[in-house]
Amino acid sequence: MSAARLALTVVVFVLVLGLPSPASAHDSGDGNAFMWRACDGRQLDDTCAFQNAVHDLYRGTCQSMSNALVCVRNQPIERAASQLPNRMASSNAQSPRWWQWLAMAGVLAISGAAMVVLHAGKRQR
Repeated sequence: MSAARLALTVVVFVLVLGLPSPASAHDSGDGNAFMWRACDGRQLDDTCAFQNAVHDLYRGTCQSMSNALVCVRNQPIERAASQLPNRMASSNAQSPRWWQWLAMAGVLAISGAAMVVLHAGKRQR
């Protein structure tokens, strides 16, 4: 494999790693703790509900997971009315996480290296 082709392959690989990951279907952070506590004192398949830190309401049933009961959502999320305008604005303006910054720096570094390799290959011809 030529050096130029190898450099291009590495650039494409790093670009793919640097893309933002898709949103998770499960709430992150405190929401996970709320869903585990929502079934305390309940039985399998009992209805349950919990709110996350911003007061969105999740409704579902208690299901067995890791030898414990957890509230698994099976209905649409009821967003907190007071949070809708702020959440819409902030969802479009999220700042990149540290690993995204690192991936972007890696892409720039590898792209620069690929350009140097390509340029050096052209000068030798």
